[in-house]
Amino acid sequence: MIREGDKVKLKDSQASMEVVKLDDDYAVCEWNNQLGAEMKGSFPIHLLEIISS
Repeated sequence: MIREGDKVKLKDSQASMEVVKLDDDYAVCEWNNQLGAEMKGSFPIHLLEIISS
């Protein structure tokens, strides 16, 4: 079960993100892109895999 603060990745990707908020069936995540800029996006929970909690 995914929780706020978990490190996750999309099942078809290696990039890690941090869950900052859960909203129904979606997780709002933050990560840094390749240039170091902070990014934020919302993803369906079923597409995410926990890396560490």
